Amino acid sequence: MNYDYSSGPGSPSSLRHANQRRILATLIDAGGLSQAEIARRTGLAPATVSNIVRELSTAGILQLTAEAAGRRGRVIRFAAGIGYAAGISLERKSVRVGLATLDHTVIGTRTRELPPGYAPDLGLRTAREVLDELRDELDVSKAQTVACCLTLATMLSPDGQVLSSQHALAGWSNTPLASMAEQAFEQEVLVENDANAGVLAEHTWGRAQDVNNVLYVHISNGIGAGIMIDGKVLKGMSGTAGEIGHLAVPTSSQQCLCGNTGCLETAASVPAVLGTLASLGQPADSVTEIVTRIQSGDALCQRLIIDMGLTLGHALAAVVNTINPSMIIIGGEGALAGDYLLTPTRTALERLTVPGSCEKLVVTTSSLGAEAPLHGALAMGVNSVDLDAILQGV
Repeated sequence: MNYDYSSGPGSPSSLRHANQRRILATLIDAGGLSQAEIARRTGLAPATVSNIVRELSTAGILQLTAEAAGRRGRVIRFAAGIGYAAGISLERKSVRVGLATLDHTVIGTRTRELPPGYAPDLGLRTAREVLDELRDELDVSKAQTVACCLTLATMLSPDGQVLSSQHALAGWSNTPLASMAEQAFEQEVLVENDANAGVLAEHTWGRAQDVNNVLYVHISNGIGAGIMIDGKVLKGMSGTAGEIGHLAVPTSSQQCLCGNTGCLETAASVPAVLGTLASLGQPADSVTEIVTRIQSGDALCQRLIIDMGLTLGHALAAVVNTINPSMIIIGGEGALAGDYLLTPTRTALERLTVPGSCEKLVVTTSSLGAEAPLHGALAMGVNSVDLDAILQGV
């Protein structure tokens, strides 16, 4: 029997393929880059990068675009039409859908309202309809949609089953969402927690570009976190890493939906703060209304947001002492409180973290706003692209 040793492990052919993958993976992670930047990030020799870029450009996978301001050399990007990632964010009252190129350009988004308490099949069916409409509008075929990610605010198993749905999508527990999504979209679908996706969105488009150790905290109906360590999203053994909303805090003795008492969510989530205001005879509809009242001199609202920040900082201090992030980003509706929330949060962190962990720690709000979950889905979709399929035949 004759063997083709030229393509075996360690052969020139396999090394070339590995280097091609490394360059494409770097572009997936960072977007368009110059050849010099690719060489620096990959550790490959400039001549090797040049040869591979030339080869992949000839194959129609990459393209050299005009020089960008402040950069030396032309920028290497994926060729137009090589493929797109679809992102779907299933939210409490709506679905958001978007398409992005493999080097991070969002080419279009759409939003469709959904009835409160909608069922999984309605959400998925509506998302597929909106995605098809968006693809038609942008002249993107289904075959060109090479990756798809769906995010939602709930705990998920590694195989995409809803483990517990207590807030935005109550009643979805034990739903085999990944398999349902694959049937609805007729392709493989990555299903991800919105906070995990959120930290990758911040790393790709938001405050944490070029920051590799990040804690993204999403405050809305519940509280969850996405954790990035050394540039990788931490999911844990069963996919539930980052459920900081269930850390115990000393300021609450209320029972949480998880069954325990004194969880962070019971004291510092948006419903908790609005509930406290209502119980004191001063109801508000949103964090935005609370901020407006604070700006008008409402001492009660200011005190509640200060307490919210101190409680949040107490819980985050334990996380900072454990993972030592460079940046904490607050997202979700809670982020609308801005510095009224950030200032007491920083105060608690400075008081409760170990020496050295807080001196250079940046605590800020998300720049992505309400689009953060959708951007997270797009970022996760781009990162899930099958590079071997793109390189097939090269």
